[in-house]
Order: sequence, then structure tokens, then C-alpha cells
Amino acid sequence: MLADYKEYKIEEKVLKIFNIYALSNDDIKVFNTLETYLDTFNDQLLLVVGDFNTVINHNLDKLNGRSDTNKHTSDKVNELIQTFDLHVCDVFRLVNPERKLFT
Repeated sequence: MLADYKEYKIEEKVLKIFNIYALSNDDIKVFNTLETYLDTFNDQLLLVVGDFNTVINHNLDKLNGRSDTNKHTSDKVNELIQTFDLHVCDVFRLVNPERKLFT
């Protein structure tokens, strides 16, 4: 589910904030919707936050590095990162760069 975005004007610029919650069922619909938004607003300030319920780096974020769990969503998120040159910050990974911890 992709929540609609909110707009905030900061000085003379408009910032759009998107909040995402993706189910952990390997369904890429929410990321296809996000891709449409990224295409539409590609020349604007965007901030995308939320819970993607997928992993970007299978070696660090999956037990035994298994890459088949939620493969479709993981592939789609990595595709979006590459296509739109997104600057991604996984807060857990930022604080724990090498720690392996799973839920």
C-alpha cells in the first residue's frame, strides 16, 4: 500500500514526502506505483520513507545470503535505485554496517 504523498514548501522549493508500507508477500505493485510517482516527479525534491519489507543486500540482510526470499520486490527496489539514482539509507544498516540480525 502506498500512502499518498504530502507536499511541504520550504523557502521556494516544494518537497514531496511519500510514506510506503509494503506487505511482505513479494508483491511489486506498491513499487510499480512508486516508480510511476518517481517518473512523474523526477525533477522535484522527493523523500521516500517507510517499511519496504524487502532487502537490498542479501549477503548482509538474509540468513545464509538466500536471494530467493521476496526476490521480486528485492529486484524491483534495486532496479528503482539504479534507474532513478536513488540515495538509499537503511537506518539499521547505517547504525550497524556489518551486523547480521534477522526478524
